Amino acid sequence: MRIKKITLNEYKRFKSLTIDLGDSPKRIIALVGPNGCGKSSVFDGMLYHNNAYAFIGNKGNKDFHYHSINQLPSYNYEKISIEFVEGGFRSVRNAKK
Repeated sequence: MRIKKITLNEYKRFKSLTIDLGDSPKRIIALVGPNGCGKSSVFDGMLYHNNAYAFIGNKGNKDFHYHSINQLPSYNYEKISIEFVEGGFRSVRNAKK
């Protein structure tokens, strides 16, 4: 299962970020940059999106103040999208069950 595209909208420090790895992404991808540029935020967004589907709760009690760039209480996982080579997040997740 390889990630094809990630989009973060108004998530943490990103107003709008899209990482598009193309139709056939390589097996190893490196996310490189200086401290404070948002590398961990990309992974936090992926985890936040996954947790919304897994219903496993919010570890560490991190609320919208942590996730939303504007600290909006209505912030939700739908502002994050993850596409895999095999399809969208929901369909890939359901196929793995």
